[in-house]
Amino acid sequence: MRRPLLPALALALLACSEPPPTPEPDAVDPFDATTDALPDVIPACQTEAHVFGMDKNDQVQVLEDGVPLSVARGFQGFIFLRVGLRTTGTLSGSVKLKVRVQVAGSIASDVTATFAPVPTKPLPKGGSQTAEVPFFINDVPIIELRKGPPAAVSVWTIDGGCQTSAKATVTLVQDNYMGEDSAMWQTDFGGVD
Repeated sequence: MRRPLLPALALALLACSEPPPTPEPDAVDPFDATTDALPDVIPACQTEAHVFGMDKNDQVQVLEDGVPLSVARGFQGFIFLRVGLRTTGTLSGSVKLKVRVQVAGSIASDVTATFAPVPTKPLPKGGSQTAEVPFFINDVPIIELRKGPPAAVSVWTIDGGCQTSAKATVTLVQDNYMGEDSAMWQTDFGGVD
């Protein structure tokens, strides 16, 4: 006689209990590749910032509108840009970077990627710079890159409770083959002068 009582008791307890609370939706990850920029609710840092690229001689090049940016071809055949962020402010020892490249007229015209952790380093004349990151653009056909298309390069980070961002519209130039002895592959912090 005890056995029929147990299922009835279990059903009675289930009927009296409240449903579990609905979990709060997660906050939007500002570094989610599907978002165009960091959220407006995060205030802008009161610093000046620039996108930088690396030229074919492994030299830092601050990017301004119209400046050519080397497209690197790695020794394994990958095609990428070597970019990072410079600021007049101070960045933590490492930050998360979000990079977006929009190649004009390309069938693969809009690519976004997140990099973390990216080391930073103070600059000799003040300010900070991130290490360069390899931003792969393998989806852009080589034939389009040979034409030297314009591309908008944007870089964002959040550090110290505010966001730093920079953008430059550059001309992509295919002039950089990087062998396996390139400085980028040999150091943890290429690109800081």
